[in-house]
Amino acid sequence: VLGITAGYSFLNQQDSLGHVNSSLFLINPFIKAQVNEYSFMVGFKFNVASDSLTQSRLYPVAEARLELIPDALKLYAGISGGMERTSLQNFTEQNLYISSVVPWNYVFDKFRIYGGFQSNINRSFNFNGSISSSSYNNYPLFVTDTSSYLLNSFTILYDDINTVKLKGELEFVKSARLRLALNGAYNYYKTGKQEYAWYKPAYELEFTGRYDIQQKIVLTAKAIINGPVWALVPVPG
Repeated sequence: VLGITAGYSFLNQQDSLGHVNSSLFLINPFIKAQVNEYSFMVGFKFNVASDSLTQSRLYPVAEARLELIPDALKLYAGISGGMERTSLQNFTEQNLYISSVVPWNYVFDKFRIYGGFQSNINRSFNFNGSISSSSYNNYPLFVTDTSSYLLNSFTILYDDINTVKLKGELEFVKSARLRLALNGAYNYYKTGKQEYAWYKPAYELEFTGRYDIQQKIVLTAKAIINGPVWALVPVPG
């Protein structure tokens, strides 16, 4: 099977220093094949970014899947990569106390390798796990904005970082009305210039729930616990 996906995003961001227009174009052609319990995908991602300068990146993508136990256990592994533009929306989703002026940049996921499994323990429980390793250029980190008089806001510092992430998910499904999930992740960061990956937790736990009342009212709940983080302490003066 031959296929192609494409995408385009445009950002018009403004702060007290002015505004920045930037665009990001993605084209992703691929080939898929399936033989019995095996399936494969091979292709590439081609990104073109444009603001004051135009730059492009090419990333190989590939994935292999094996249905080891029909309808019960699937294994997968692959490689990927990509790029994205930092934005105020993305930063405020992680930190509401972001400064009004931050340096914008492109984040490059140079190479990502991953693998994992998807399993159905029984009709009510699903258990999934994965591990991935990525190499980033211009990875954004939150640091205290020393230009703020009260030191109560954050700006962005970029570093080249290698990451390893181990994830697990246990899901309980009771018909289509009730769904509960417990997710956990362990993160390892190897920084380039910085001593630590500032404000990045070593582990994350998340509980989510969804209950559908007579297909008219949907109740949702979420609880998140983050592990300890390292903070860059501002130097007075």
